[in-house]
Amino acid sequence: MSKTLFLLQSLEQGGAETYLVRFLEYTRLQGAYVLCKSGRGGALEERFRHVATVVLGQKLSLYNPLDYVRFVRYLKAEQFDTVCDLQGNFAGWTLLCARLAGVKRRVAFYRESRNQFRPTPGRRLYARLITEAMVQNATRILSNSRAALEHFHPRLLRTHPERFRIIYNGIDSTQLSTRSRDSVRAELHLPESAFVVGHTGRFAPAKNHATLLKVAIELCHRHADIHFVLIGKNVPLALAPQVEEAGLAHQIHLLNYRPDVLDLLPGLDLYYFPSLNEGQPNALIEAMATGLPFVASDIPSIREAIPATLYGQLVPPLDVEAHVARIETAYQTRTQLSKLTCRDWARTHFDAGRLFGQFLEEVSDSTKSSLSC
Repeated sequence: MSKTLFLLQSLEQGGAETYLVRFLEYTRLQGAYVLCKSGRGGALEERFRHVATVVLGQKLSLYNPLDYVRFVRYLKAEQFDTVCDLQGNFAGWTLLCARLAGVKRRVAFYRESRNQFRPTPGRRLYARLITEAMVQNATRILSNSRAALEHFHPRLLRTHPERFRIIYNGIDSTQLSTRSRDSVRAELHLPESAFVVGHTGRFAPAKNHATLLKVAIELCHRHADIHFVLIGKNVPLALAPQVEEAGLAHQIHLLNYRPDVLDLLPGLDLYYFPSLNEGQPNALIEAMATGLPFVASDIPSIREAIPATLYGQLVPPLDVEAHVARIETAYQTRTQLSKLTCRDWARTHFDAGRLFGQFLEEVSDSTKSSLSC
């Protein structure tokens, strides 16, 4: 049986973490190990332990070389066939270690289309060094969007396209919720007649909660029957004071991380996704596959993830007035919103059997792994 080691920064809810745990649950890949670089568990740890061997004792910081000396020893002792790091550029040192340990298949997987740190001269230099290490030591470079590769590796993408593969996120439509609109609204104490706009995503700069909240406050002041439901780790902690100050706690509902977030989507009328940048917007894809109309940011990775016929639903990410106008138009024409949905397209375009199968091809030779499609 082949052995595959996947590396994540944490086991908390996040795009890369959610993608990997769903991939492992779907494929039931034998010989799978998941190493958490932070050395700590998280909200998804239990799910990972059902489908993989979880490694928490091998902490990998960005700057301590002793961590990587120990990591090389670990790789040699375990004799992995594949090492796959889902941190894109920051897979540089781990894939160098894998090469030194004799691992033949070394995969970097981009899950973001931009670096998620505040740039300084020192950080830029470090990023260049670790990116070069990744390029030199990866046998394969994957991404969940073309936008990421065009941003990070435009020249290499043109000169050596064979080194890359774009694998979109897979959605298992059997896992999407069949709950009724009314049952979700009853659980969340939302009026049955309200126009409910929802967003899912942890509180982080890239998710653009600052714009989201400005839009929500403006629309709720204009219309007493518009409600917003914002779900994600640390969202109540970060936004509750502003919502209270605006006097809108009865219309803007803040929920922390929910493992059953897919079950809440049927209670929405519109999905709102104003991110500043994304690798591939898995939350938006889930909303589309559920059958929700949406308003989202006009950024390359989102354009790549929706049908061209719905580009009119995209607005500049920081244009508050444009966001308010587009959502208000949806509110005023709510009986016609079915024209702005793409459920069948999303379920076909992001089919889990096909797309998880592509990733499986890249990380395992095992003939015992089977797709549950």
